[in-house]
Amino acid sequence: MLKLKMTAFALSVLMSAGSLAQQPEVVAAEKVQAKMPVKEVMATDAVDINTADAKQLTQLNNIGLKKAQQIVEYRDLHGKFTSIDELKNVKGIGDATIEKNRTRIIVAVSE
Repeated sequence: MLKLKMTAFALSVLMSAGSLAQQPEVVAAEKVQAKMPVKEVMATDAVDINTADAKQLTQLNNIGLKKAQQIVEYRDLHGKFTSIDELKNVKGIGDATIEKNRTRIIVAVSE
């Protein structure tokens, strides 16, 4: 009888150890989600940098009103953007900002 209880106890310990081993994976997934951008990407959130006004540009991650106005001023001075990477020419916009927004930026070139 004691042997049966010990076996049952050992089995329950092993089963609980198996579920504990899975917990770090859950924690890791939560940490990954915490690093995701605050604004979720949706097709309707796309912003055309050739037609958007400053207020619309602020919908992009890390683009405040001042930076959005600089984008509009750059576009007015130099003409329409021909690529997303051309945003790097706007003072204060670098690779990190462009990469955070790459899936949300549209560069429509119309004649």
